[in-house]
Amino acid sequence: MKKFYCVMVMLAIALSVCFGQDAETAEQEISKKFVMNLEPSVGYMFKSDYQDLKINLSLNNVTAWKRLGFYTSFEIGLGNDHFRNLWGGTFSACRWCYVFAGIDLFTSHGIANNSFKDSRKELGLGFTPWKESALRLGYSTAAGFTAAIGWQIPIGKK
Repeated sequence: MKKFYCVMVMLAIALSVCFGQDAETAEQEISKKFVMNLEPSVGYMFKSDYQDLKINLSLNNVTAWKRLGFYTSFEIGLGNDHFRNLWGGTFSACRWCYVFAGIDLFTSHGIANNSFKDSRKELGLGFTPWKESALRLGYSTAAGFTAAIGWQIPIGKK
């Protein structure tokens, strides 16, 4: 439970950094448009029981003021038979930071075969640290911390 609270604190800090700007910086940031983008990424689950490869595909900034998006994540076991497919949403807090949350729906670890409590869920932050590069950091009580790197491919006008 302590890890969950640590993730929530990190989320609150990231959002406060995004929104805690002076008036001039905030006005410049608001004037920039959120660009719809496709974000493929590859990552790893660090928990020793799983050690899975993560393959993510996000479509960010699609609806609702160009801030909401969707993603899917495939988790494939390396040397084991684990397989999960999470589906979820993204919310862009600012141009360089977004929050994502998802749940496994249909695999053996999903909500269709388990209760909500026992199904695989994930919560995390995505960052754009440099140009269109992407860094995704996630957490799940079942699978621990995950990390992925990828690239944002703009769709439409900047």
